[in-house]
Amino acid sequence: MTSDLTVPRRAARLSPLSLREILDQRAGEDPDHVYCRFAGAALTIRDLHERVNRFANGLLALGLARGDRVAVMLANTPDYIVAFLAMVRLGICQVPVNVNLRGDALQYLVDHSALRAMICEARFGAQLLPVLRPGSLDRVISRGGRVDPGFCPVDIFEALLAHPDATTPSVVTTQGDTLLICYTSGTTGAPKGVLVSDKMLQAAGWAAAWLGGARPGDVYHFWEPIYHIGGAEVVILGLLERVTLAMVERFSVSSFWDEIRDQGCTHLHFLGGVAGILLKQPPSARDRDHRLRVAWGGGCPRSIWRAFEERFGVQIYECYGMTEAASFTTVNVEGRLGSVGKPLPYFDVKIADESGRPMPSGTQGEFWVREKEPGLIMKG
Repeated sequence: MTSDLTVPRRAARLSPLSLREILDQRAGEDPDHVYCRFAGAALTIRDLHERVNRFANGLLALGLARGDRVAVMLANTPDYIVAFLAMVRLGICQVPVNVNLRGDALQYLVDHSALRAMICEARFGAQLLPVLRPGSLDRVISRGGRVDPGFCPVDIFEALLAHPDATTPSVVTTQGDTLLICYTSGTTGAPKGVLVSDKMLQAAGWAAAWLGGARPGDVYHFWEPIYHIGGAEVVILGLLERVTLAMVERFSVSSFWDEIRDQGCTHLHFLGGVAGILLKQPPSARDRDHRLRVAWGGGCPRSIWRAFEERFGVQIYECYGMTEAASFTTVNVEGRLGSVGKPLPYFDVKIADESGRPMPSGTQGEFWVREKEPGLIMKG
């Protein structure tokens, strides 16, 4: 399969606006566009803007403010998107929590992140209550029931969604605000909390759109957990581009192709081992019965690259990146087999030895990244 070099890609120029301003701009210019679909229901930009404002005003009424740290342990639904963007609007710093965490790993995150509050699903109460103790939180906001640690106020998520004030809060935020603390997997030690700014989050959404050659009217299959940078960037992608997110709560190999066909999806994110999992399924006469045009992401094994493209009739666009550097560092938009491509225009990248000396072609070394544009590598 040949590379789709005709995909139009915008000039490499990030917006000077904050994400708060971008949301307001979209609401003014394109209110009827469907931002996402979930479980048969559509959410327009107008609906999203109103719900975000209501939730944000509800958070302000509880005393939460710009710079506060709030852990979020929610399932992937539009409610999570609303809460996510409400905190973006207010400059509240989210600490996304993997919903599979429990025990010591969850305890570490709660203790280390210096939280003011937590927003969570009631069904995760069995995991959360053992690690919450006096002094660890000022309040809990519980969705779908009640999680009550017994030492702080408990508020109901649905009440914030229905807050009577839908006006736009007057809180001013900037691209320099820290919006996320994303904890790494802790490969070489305890997980570290990566500080992700408004500008970094915007760059992640922009690069995701650019890698896949997003076009107006495209539909992105949205299965990625929002607690991961790979999901958070898709939330932002949907603000930056006139696309629709076809959201599901989780990736399911058994229902995947039905979801793709039913929603008319054009883009698939193969984060992790998704490409390999799909290729292992028995061949079907309907393998090309879909609108899917692009598979974008990181970590597609060279051994399955062409087989995936040829079987499903899609173009693979590969990248490499890390949360610490706005999620994307290099992108392969030429379809070169096995390559993670070239640096994005706002980064310098070299393969170096431990002292920083460049390594010759064909040899291994460390991956060194330097920002050309300030503010795109983690604050700490």
